[in-house]
Amino acid sequence: MKLEYLGTEEFDGRSFSRYAHRKNWKEEELQGESAREAEFNALIQTWLFFGFLITFFDSVAVPVKTSDFIYTEDDGKKYITTAKLPEFIQKWKTGPRRGSK
Repeated sequence: MKLEYLGTEEFDGRSFSRYAHRKNWKEEELQGESAREAEFNALIQTWLFFGFLITFFDSVAVPVKTSDFIYTEDDGKKYITTAKLPEFIQKWKTGPRRGSK
């Protein structure tokens, strides 16, 4: 199964829980149908997929970015990939932790 990359920008690396607010989405727009469906889908993917991965790995001192989880096919279409995820997990398992001495 291929999941198309819908994002239009990188997760900004700031507070995970406040991302939608920073992007000017109101609570009611996030809970119901939105007239901005394409924008909503891009927001959700950037925030809840990429934002989670970036925030989690940053908390364990493993730098990752959105492009680490995207591949481009010959026709130029972009898709999500987790091919590098085992590498990042290994770095997390063997690397230093934030706050450790």
